[in-house]
Amino acid sequence: CESFSKDIGAMKGLLLTILLVSILTTTSVGQNVEQNDYGLDILKQAESLFCKGDTSQTIKTFENYIDKFPNIGTTLLISKRLAELYLATDKSELAISLLTKTMEFKSTIGYFIYKDSCGLYSGLDPATIKADICVTLSKIYSYQGDNLTAIEFLHLADTKYLPNFGGCANGMIMYKTKLSLDFADFY
Repeated sequence: CESFSKDIGAMKGLLLTILLVSILTTTSVGQNVEQNDYGLDILKQAESLFCKGDTSQTIKTFENYIDKFPNIGTTLLISKRLAELYLATDKSELAISLLTKTMEFKSTIGYFIYKDSCGLYSGLDPATIKADICVTLSKIYSYQGDNLTAIEFLHLADTKYLPNFGGCANGMIMYKTKLSLDFADFY
């Protein structure tokens, strides 16, 4: 019984420590995040605008999201989608600038994304996002005729930003196979 009482006392101390650390972490991390909503209202607004075909307002909404939530992992995902919208509206220099800047991105809060009704957020995968950004930059530079820079970004996707999928060899092989097709386009 005495040993059991000591174990319960130790567990209570551990739980209190975990609770305190959790509260402190939530307070310091959540300073830029209003009520831990991670900008869900802005994401839903962007979805509504995109589904209605209003690309210019979707772009403005995404720019607002990035300004308001600069440290959330979701911002990296939204930056990729915003760059795609820039490309669709012939703003390749804005896309290059944004994507290049996102290569330096380090989030302090994880990713949040939801399945929407018209595909705005589909295909955004946190495990592959930086490699995907490199591939997008490669395609932009290739389109502009700068094949050396295009190949450099493919190389970054294949080495530095190759997703590890938590150690899943199949996922890595599948991604390398996808990249090999992009490399083949240059040769």
